[in-house]
Order: sequence, then C-alpha cells, then structure tokens
Amino acid sequence: MTDEFNTQKNRLHASLYPFIQLLEYKHETLSVAAWGNFVSMTRESVINNPEQYLDLENIDSRFFRRAVDEIFDEILHPGNVEI
Repeated sequence: MTDEFNTQKNRLHASLYPFIQLLEYKHETLSVAAWGNFVSMTRESVINNPEQYLDLENIDSRFFRRAVDEIFDEILHPGNVEI
C-alpha cells in the first residue's frame, strides 16, 4: 500500500471511530447473522452517503471506496486482513 492510501485510510478510520465503537457494542448484543447484516448495511450507507458520516473536505475520492472496504473488512474479520 502506498503512504498516500494509508494516510487516507487512517483519516477515514479516525472519522468513523464512533461508528466503529457502535458496531463493536452491537456485536455483543446481536446474533452473528444480524451483526454481519448491520455491519454490511453501515458500510453501504457510508459509501452511498459519506456526507452523513465524514467531513468530505479531507477525503480523497481516489482511495475512498477501497479504504472504507478495508476498514469494514477489518471489523468483520479482525486479524484476517493484510494491512
């Protein structure tokens, strides 16, 4: 990965951190299937409506989708994603 991509991904992760915490909390209260669906729906919502989750001023559209996908893959499969 390029430094530029890593920088973008780190910015996105920091911006999404409150939502990531919510997903982790829900992991404890939902069934595995329901939690997986919740994570997937949240990922699609972030991708389709980024202005609801992020300050778009600091977002580089070249890396946005890939970075969001990697962040959410890490949530779904911690320890199984190459960084």
